[in-house]
Order: sequence, then structure tokens, then C-alpha cells
Amino acid sequence: MSKDKKREYTGSDPRSSALYAVERIEGGAFSNIIINDVISKGSFSNADRALFATLTRGITERRITLDYIIDSLSSLPPSKIDPDARNILRMGIYQLAFMDGIPNHAAVNECVNLCRKRSKGFVNAILRNFIRGGCKYDLPQDPIKRMSVECSASAELCKRFISIFGEEKARAILLSSFRTGTDLCTNTLKITRDELIDSIKALGYSATAGTLSPRAVKTDAPYSVLEESLCGKFYVMDEASQCSGEALGMTPGESLCDVCSAPGSKSFYAAIAMENKGEIRSFDLHASKISLINKGAERLGIDIITAAEADGSKPRDELFGKFDCVLCDVPCSGLGVIGGKPEIKYKSLEEFKRLPDIQLRILENAKNYVKSGGRLVYSTCTVLPEENEENVKAFLERNPEFTLEDITLSGNTFGGMITFTPDNGITDGFFIARMRRGTLGD
Repeated sequence: MSKDKKREYTGSDPRSSALYAVERIEGGAFSNIIINDVISKGSFSNADRALFATLTRGITERRITLDYIIDSLSSLPPSKIDPDARNILRMGIYQLAFMDGIPNHAAVNECVNLCRKRSKGFVNAILRNFIRGGCKYDLPQDPIKRMSVECSASAELCKRFISIFGEEKARAILLSSFRTGTDLCTNTLKITRDELIDSIKALGYSATAGTLSPRAVKTDAPYSVLEESLCGKFYVMDEASQCSGEALGMTPGESLCDVCSAPGSKSFYAAIAMENKGEIRSFDLHASKISLINKGAERLGIDIITAAEADGSKPRDELFGKFDCVLCDVPCSGLGVIGGKPEIKYKSLEEFKRLPDIQLRILENAKNYVKSGGRLVYSTCTVLPEENEENVKAFLERNPEFTLEDITLSGNTFGGMITFTPDNGITDGFFIARMRRGTLGD
């Protein structure tokens, strides 16, 4: 294979498929999408499917750590290591340092077999050198570099998180991104949460109730297994995101406008709370994503959602003052969900600088759709204050007819703004603000 040639998709061998996926993720693909795509098209056994997903996620989320180890063991300058050989080394080091159950010799042999001829000796030497050292590595002494390598996050991101949270909490947030497991939302139109938990346990996997959302279930079961046995009775949704659905406070017969809806999880949450009675208008900027909303609603047995393409920052006069509740789950940096999308950790923060202005424009437009006395919920899956609290404060200063309103979750009352950070051990990072529009005469 030449240095520039891309790996071909195989769909049967988990390690080769992981290299294919990792290469595409580095090229800009989202890890969760490429993993699901390869699994859906492949012909893996259950064990190989799990190995493929573990390797792809692991190599991606530990990229900086793995490169640090590789570069410390290599006599070649980092720029001289063939990109394909580097990915194979990342796979080997990840198996040796962070996975149990794979013998060292098997990890080495499998990696060497994946190499082109001229890289075999180099990869073999690096991996065996790592084994001779006990598969251990020393962290840098510089505090920022140390956090960057330990947490596999860019130095720029480490500095930014430290400036917001302090060093100890910043490290805890970044390390929490390595947690495993999946959060599900129970479709109580078809099954109770207790019944879903019992069904998952009957399949041989763990399942426990969430603590903040009345429909949240936490499990280690693979999605493919759940979908085969329990299709339509659940969907994947982090518990923090479910809390934004709770903040909407929807009841049967009400109306909701979800201005940035795709893939539709919060619209689904609202529809379930409404017992599939009322009206939901779900919009998204990208026409290609509307089918995701429609397919998801059909899978769950929801028929009160009407989905359409629309720019959330552009007014639609026919919607003014029509809705009991409006949700603005705006496009954001995603720095609260790096556990599910670890590639975000490596982006330049410069890419996110224009987001607060876009978010505020969407919020300013969405306010027009709220009835007198209605509710407006703003949410993001990030922890940056300029996308969260600062945006809400700026909005309230410009729009005094809106005021913050308490949010109640599992019987506990919070203020009008909540920031979840993933070191809580329960949720992803997430922000929610709930506001009420004053009635005429207030």
C-alpha cells in the first residue's frame, strides 16, 4: 500500500475495519456515525462487532496519549512515521495498555499482519519494546502537557477548561470522557421503564434506572442487540439531554416548536410526555436530516410530529405566538459530549468562536413563536459559558418580557439555568435554561 492510498472497507475483519474507520475519522467523519455505518454494513460476529467498536472508539479517544507513547519509543521523527503504520501502532499500543483479555503476542502479531511489508519490522520493534517496558509510560512534567497526554485532549482545550473550572475539575471532566455504557430513553407509549430494565436484564446485560429523568435507563448492552429485541421501545439519549426534555414541561394536548430538531430525540421525548396527543413542529436547517426525524418517530409509534426544513435564525411569520413551548437546542461546540464524540477534543477552539452569535440569533428568532405566558427552553451539549449562561443573560437583557423559571427534576428544584458537567458520573456535559414569557398586562 502506498503512503497515500486509503484503506479499503472490509466489513468482516474487526481490526482492519477499525483502521478504515479511524482513517475516516481523522479525515473529518464523526466517530459515532462511521462506527454505526460500518457495523450496519458489515458481517461481524457479536464478538468481532464489539472488538471493532472498542478499537475504533479507543484509538480515537486516546489519540494524543497513544502518539505520545509511539513517539517516545520511535527513533524516527514523528513526521517520518508512515500514517498507516502510525494507526496500526495506535491500535497495538491501545490493546497493550488499555485493554484486557488480549494476549500481548496476539496483539503484536495481528498488528504486524496488517502492515505493508516495509513497515512490519518497525511496528514489531516498537510494540515489543513497549512490552519489554511493562506496557508503562511516564507522563510529561509540564502541567499542561501532562494533562494533555493523560486525558488525550489538546493543550489548548486543557488550558481553556482550567480557566473555567480550575485544574482539578478540568482534569476530572476530561477523564470522565472515557466512561462506558449507554443511556436509553424509555418509550412509555409502549413499555414502562421497569419493564424495559427487566427486558434488558433478561438478555444478559446490566440495566439500571437513571436518577434525573423518569425515563432514563443506563445499560452496557450493545445497541444492535437492543434494537433486535426491543425495537421501538427505547431510543438512545443521554440523561442530561432527557433533562432538557423534562424542562419543557409538556402535557397532553399542548403544542411545541423544536427549531433545531434533528435527529429528533427531544421532540420524541416531548411527544412521549404528551402521550402522543397535541402538536409538535420539528425543524432543521438540513433537508437531509428530516428523514431521521420521520423515521425515528415512526419507529417509536409517534404521529404528532410534523418535520420540515427551516433555518432556525430566519423568521416564519405564520408561527408567531402559536406555541405553548419552544425549544432551542442550538448547534454548539459539543464539548460536553466528548465521551461519545472524542474527535471534538482535537479541534481548534477557533472553530467555535462564531457559535455564540449564531446561537443568540436563533434564540432571538425562536422567542417570536412563544405564546403569551408560554415557555422557552434553551439548551446546548457544551460547557463553555459563552455558549451557555452568557448567551441567556444577553437574551434576557434584550427581552425583559422573558424571565427565568425554576426547573424541577425528580422532585428536586433547580434554578432557571443548569450546567451539567460529565464528572458527575451521571450525565454528559449539558446546559439547560428555562424561561417564561410574561402574559399581557404583566
